[in-house]
Amino acid sequence: MTPSSEITAAGPALSLENKTLPEAEKDMVLRALQKSNGNRSAAARALGVPRHVLLYRLKKYGIA
Repeated sequence: MTPSSEITAAGPALSLENKTLPEAEKDMVLRALQKSNGNRSAAARALGVPRHVLLYRLKKYGIA
């Protein structure tokens, strides 16, 4: 692994925009739902997770 491709919490290779992991995850879920016009199956595909995992995250973060 070259130094420029190394992933570090403080380095530019990994930026969560000063968000915690749960905040970043919730944001990703919301963006996927927005891009899929609320279609949960399409949002799950875009995120690369099974639909039931997306449904779990929706419940976890109180997203209707």
